[in-house]
Amino acid sequence: MSGTLHIVQTPYKAAKALASTQAEDSIIFIADAVNTLLTITTSHNQCFALLPDCAARGITLPKNISLIDYTQMAALACQHKNSITW
Repeated sequence: MSGTLHIVQTPYKAAKALASTQAEDSIIFIADAVNTLLTITTSHNQCFALLPDCAARGITLPKNISLIDYTQMAALACQHKNSITW
């Protein structure tokens, strides 16, 4: 198990969530928070976005953001010892 999974669901919490991540953490953007990935940049290597939420909003993301589905999101949750929802 690795660090913390940060689940960002609201756009106004995205910057704070990114600033709070450690090297061993992962961060996933869901719901309306996927829109923030169009305007912010991140070099965090474990950054994900929920594919159905991006598709519903017609969003194409930068290549450094990995798109995942619900099954992969559940697997991520199981790989981390903690999770925080923003």
